Amino acid sequence: MTYQDYQNFVKRQYGEYPAIETRAEAHESVDKALRYNQILEILTEPMTAKEVAVEMHRRGFIPTTERNFSAPSDRDAEGRQG
Repeated sequence: MTYQDYQNFVKRQYGEYPAIETRAEAHESVDKALRYNQILEILTEPMTAKEVAVEMHRRGFIPTTERNFSAPSDRDAEGRQG
C-alpha cells in the first residue's frame, strides 16, 4: 500500500467498507443475553475463555472453537459492571 493509498483509505467514511458494516451487523445480531446464559451454564468451575469456547462448540452453541465467541468484548463488559 502506498502512502497515497493509505491517505485515501483514511479519508473514507463509515459505510464505504462493507466488511466493517457486516462486522457491526453481526455483532448486533447476537442475542447477548442468551450467549451470557450459555457461558454461565458452562462455568461450573474456573475456565479460560478458550476452554469455554471449546465446550460451547461441543454443545452446539457456536460454530467454531474461536475464543472470541465466549470472551465478552469491552462494550459487553461495560454493560455488566456496577
